[in-house]
Amino acid sequence: MSHESETSNQAKSPSSLAQTIILAAVIGGVAAAVWFGVPLNTATTSASAPPAVNVKGMTASIAGIPVKGSSSAKVVVIEFSDFQCPFCARFATEVQPELVAKYVDAGTVAWAFRHLPLAEIHPQAVNAAEVAECAARQGRFWEAHDALFQQQQALATKTPLGLVTPTLVDAAAGSACVDRGQARERIADDVKEAGRLGLRSTPAFMLGIRQPDGAVRIETSIPGARSAAEIGRALDSLLAQ
Repeated sequence: MSHESETSNQAKSPSSLAQTIILAAVIGGVAAAVWFGVPLNTATTSASAPPAVNVKGMTASIAGIPVKGSSSAKVVVIEFSDFQCPFCARFATEVQPELVAKYVDAGTVAWAFRHLPLAEIHPQAVNAAEVAECAARQGRFWEAHDALFQQQQALATKTPLGLVTPTLVDAAAGSACVDRGQARERIADDVKEAGRLGLRSTPAFMLGIRQPDGAVRIETSIPGARSAAEIGRALDSLLAQ
């Protein structure tokens, strides 16, 4: 698999501020400030991953975000993703299950998910993120995650909520959560964290070691949809420390 990702362009333009403000309004009025001037009006799709960001030694919290795996797992992967990004869907459906079976199910690695919706090229991305977070309130985040990625092509004609509704415990509560914007602050927090780490493309993976206080000390970043073998080598290296 090539190191595929979708990236927000860095070139500044007069319309970028307006687009950023629009995105901020959509996800709770917070995102504009946290993109640190990265414009959201233009983006490119690339078959080559952007260079890894320099995050070694930085710490990141995984409190309050969806995490799959043991709470005592030594190594943690923090994935930043977009439900309408085709490379993210390919990773989620073709690569992640192999890694989950080998590492997460074995209890050695925990997998955390954070949202980085590239709304300027993916019009359903923010709404899909909201739907997934509303599902998380019912303990159904990973079911919603799988439904959205497995049926990504259907987003052209169906709403994210419609794709996720069969996975919900309470469909009415899920719909109300989305309608009232109850998950927007949660998503804005993820966008803010992505900005702090210098991320502007999806998917992106931060790999690190869990600290005694529960935070993760990041050891390496992996941009783009990599193969299971490549990510596995990075995980094995951290597990051997």
